[in-house]
Amino acid sequence: VVFGASYSDDAHPRKSIYRNSLRPKPYYEGRASNGPVFGEYLSHGYLTNYTISQLNYAYGGAIIENSLRSTSVPDLKSQVESHIKDIDTSPAIWSSQNTRVLHCVCIGINDFLSIWSDMVSKPGFRSGNSTRIQAEFEGTKAIIENKLERFTSEMQRLMKNKNSSSIAADYLVMLLPPLDLVPNLRYQAREKAPKNTTMAALYLDYVGRLSLEFNKVNFIYIFYVQLSLHKTIKIWMVLVSSSLKSSKDYGSKIGFVKIFDTEALFRKAHNNPSQFDFLNVNEACWNSSSNLICQNPDHWAFWDTLHPTTAFHKIIARELMFSANDDKHQSKKAKSNLHTKTATLT
Repeated sequence: VVFGASYSDDAHPRKSIYRNSLRPKPYYEGRASNGPVFGEYLSHGYLTNYTISQLNYAYGGAIIENSLRSTSVPDLKSQVESHIKDIDTSPAIWSSQNTRVLHCVCIGINDFLSIWSDMVSKPGFRSGNSTRIQAEFEGTKAIIENKLERFTSEMQRLMKNKNSSSIAADYLVMLLPPLDLVPNLRYQAREKAPKNTTMAALYLDYVGRLSLEFNKVNFIYIFYVQLSLHKTIKIWMVLVSSSLKSSKDYGSKIGFVKIFDTEALFRKAHNNPSQFDFLNVNEACWNSSSNLICQNPDHWAFWDTLHPTTAFHKIIARELMFSANDDKHQSKKAKSNLHTKTATLT
């Protein structure tokens, strides 16, 4: 079961009022990439020997809660409500008591972009004064906490639903990628500070600081404040993992709740592109201005200035699969299989 925004939207059927959330060509059949996204690689048997049923509620452009900043597509709250309605009205959606369900949540980039843009546009930040800049940054932290309180509230609501937890249910929350490495934010930083490289560098620096803060607070709220997790936290190569403490507040069949360290994976790909068979990790394969497409998309990390190529999605899916199965793998051992030619769905 997938919740989220454009990184996880697989162009599933939707009401006509939400059709604008689907991407036109040269995007692949409505997705914000040039091929399948990570959830499809997980469910369609490209990484395993069997097909896994998928329910996808993600919408491109979605945020955590529309009451905090309105968008034209269902927010995380609405997505969770839709899923709960589906399983409450159609319990047969769970095929058998032997079924195990992975709930994957990938959202927050659109919220972050709005928070960052608002922060760097404030007079205190634009003044260049370090004290005033830090004050704006500290004020922004409260906004992030508010966002993630709402996020955790939706996680709790999903976990407490009797039908959602009537069978073995696992939960995987994806952190934000390091947005200071994403081409879109580098371009935006330069646009916000034309002919001022020092200020542009400062804007980009705070992209990194804010995304780190977003991820840190997300981790704290989920694991230490709201969900009362226990056991020693294990830090693996691309994930942070822990097991959920048994509680009468949650379904008895909840398996694990994990944080997937998207940030670590993106930084690893950026710092060691050859390990992932990437030739370019700094630019977009598709140039939206000239409408030209690079010659070898499978060797580029980004399709447009914000979204990963389907090749990168396949890598994300593989790491998610290892995370969900507690496989303490080393990616370098799987290099020969990690980046095979991307598939096209039929």
